[in-house]
Amino acid sequence: MIFSFQECLDDVLNYLRVEKGLSSNTLSAYQRDLKLFGNFIKSRKIAIDEISHSIITDFLWEQKKLGKSAATLTRYIESIRQFFKFLLAEGYLSQDPTAALSLPKRPERLPKVLSVTEVTRLLSSQILSRRQMSDLTERKKLRFLERTLRYIAAYELLYATGMRVSELSHLKDEQMDLESRFVRVVGKGGKERVVPLGKRAQDALRQYVSLRNQVRKNRLTGGGHDYVFTSSQGGKISRSTFFTVLKKLSREAGVRKNVSPHTLRHSFATHLLEGGADLRVVQEMLGHSDISTTQIYTHVDSSQLKKAHKQFHPRG
Repeated sequence: MIFSFQECLDDVLNYLRVEKGLSSNTLSAYQRDLKLFGNFIKSRKIAIDEISHSIITDFLWEQKKLGKSAATLTRYIESIRQFFKFLLAEGYLSQDPTAALSLPKRPERLPKVLSVTEVTRLLSSQILSRRQMSDLTERKKLRFLERTLRYIAAYELLYATGMRVSELSHLKDEQMDLESRFVRVVGKGGKERVVPLGKRAQDALRQYVSLRNQVRKNRLTGGGHDYVFTSSQGGKISRSTFFTVLKKLSREAGVRKNVSPHTLRHSFATHLLEGGADLRVVQEMLGHSDISTTQIYTHVDSSQLKKAHKQFHPRG
């Protein structure tokens, strides 16, 4: 007995709702996708048992020509796969026409980076105003200054070294050599790397650590076992706090982009490559085990080249 597409669709949706426990929103998405596919099948007067791999690819190709994105096409494929998976399990069909379907390649998303000017504005946005300080007691002034220098130093360090925010959060005093301007970063899987830092980051860290020790003297464990960036209670600063404060700073600095700590890591790598740094050197400083991960930044750099070519070439 050959069942209609609608009968099969009703059974599939009932199965997904009752046995798989899918939400109403997910079920609605499956229903929309499969109704679209069903209309395609109906327009060509194709029976359920006549649907083949080539017919499904015809449907996907038609949707692609209509301007559907790779993400939408991927969703269609998943919906159709679930449809035929159920029909096979229930014995409606003996072969799966989706077995050889491959997912469309999604366009590569390039990381967001800041320009050098934007980084400068961002890292200069925490300069204290006399009006802010004038209303505070001496003790509160000290704490306010310590908090300000804490985030100046943190974001200077992120941009100077390209470290991840999780690595920054767990950074300890013993990992820094401010005299030689190096920091020992402990990355994923406990893998260590040594990264140099610039004069501005060195100065910011020296100012902050000195004031931190003064303000936190009763809360730090000492002996090179302290977290570099500590809260008012002496514990490490969380990743989410670094994220929240940076978002606030970017707004105050007038930076329109969606900025996160990872944006500073991306900007670090991109600006090094734009300045002529070797890709393998950047790979080492970022802590990438595979150079193909680092190569994403060459695409970012290439986009800047295209922009310059279009702007300055007479036939750009």
